[in-house]
Amino acid sequence: MARGGYRPGAGRPRGSRNKIRKIGGVPSDIVEEARHACVTPLAHMLRVMNDEREDPNRRDRMAIAALRFCHPIKTRRTTNDSE
Repeated sequence: MARGGYRPGAGRPRGSRNKIRKIGGVPSDIVEEARHACVTPLAHMLRVMNDEREDPNRRDRMAIAALRFCHPIKTRRTTNDSE
């Protein structure tokens, strides 16, 4: 039995469109605010989060959105037991 190589009908169909996604999982309203301020979304989130005059609910929302970029989840390291 053959392995790999060309298979009829396999792969991405011709002319299919790309999926439209949010930039890195950041909500679109935050991205638009960052574009208006001419900064990166992460810099905008950190600026709003650290601003004492902002609404506490907005600061919390920015902190939650920035969390995944500042503190990534560590992956489990595996060791090779065959040695």
